[in-house]
Amino acid sequence: MKATIAIDTMVASENQKKDILFVLDVFGSHNSSVDLTEVKAATQDLTNYVLENDSNRVAYITSDNVNETITNFTNNIEEATAAINSISYKETRNYTL
Repeated sequence: MKATIAIDTMVASENQKKDILFVLDVFGSHNSSVDLTEVKAATQDLTNYVLENDSNRVAYITSDNVNETITNFTNNIEEATAAINSISYKETRNYTL
């Protein structure tokens, strides 16, 4: 599976503030089918595009059955990049019985 994001199709209005929440599935079984490096690169490209407007903000959540907030909404590109770089696959799902 390859992650492809078509940035040119998402712009509905140039001047409105946008909050974009990225939810990334980091369950380890994807390790063989999805290259996390490519996912991170695509996420970074979209983040760079979104944050060209200082009014926009991004946030990141990872999920492996339990959601983990990587960063709250921010318009700081350095903070966003650090959050993206910190994302890694989890080896197992967290199940609660």
